Amino acid sequence: MTQWRKNQFAITISAALIFFGYTLVMPFLPSFVRELGITSKAGVAFWSGLILGCSPLVASLCGPIWGRIGDRWGLKIMAQRATIANALIWFSMGFAQNVYQLLALRALLGLLGGFNTVSVALITQATPRDKVAHVVGTLQGVQIFAAGLGPFLGGILA
Repeated sequence: MTQWRKNQFAITISAALIFFGYTLVMPFLPSFVRELGITSKAGVAFWSGLILGCSPLVASLCGPIWGRIGDRWGLKIMAQRATIANALIWFSMGFAQNVYQLLALRALLGLLGGFNTVSVALITQATPRDKVAHVVGTLQGVQIFAAGLGPFLGGILA
C-alpha cells in the first residue's frame, strides 16, 4: 500500500471516529442538562441547543487560524493536537458540575478541536493530483455517514 493510501486510511478512520463520537452524545444531552440542574422544558431545550451549537460556531471562527498555524508548523502536528484535544475535552465533559462548565468545555472543544479543517488539508497533501477529488469525496462521505450514525446509535443507547 502506498504512503498516500495509508495516510488516507488513517485520516478517514480518525475523522469517522471523531464525527461519530461528536454526534453520539446528542440524544444524551437533554438528560445530562437535566442532571446538571436545569428543570424546565424550555430551559433544557435552550441549554441543549446552546451547548450543541457552541462548539461548531467557535470551530468555524477558529478554522482559518488553525489553518495558518498548520501552514507554519505542519498539518500532522495540528491533526495530532486536534485529536488529543477532542479526546481530553470529551472525557472532561463527563465531570461537568453545571451547564456553565459544560458550555465552557464545548466552547473549548470548538477552539482546540478543529480536526475537520486540518483533515481535508492533510489528506490532500500527499495524494496524487488525479486522486484528490475522490479522496476528499470519500473522506467527506465517511464523515457524514459517521455523523448520521452517531445520533442513531446514541438514541438506541439512550
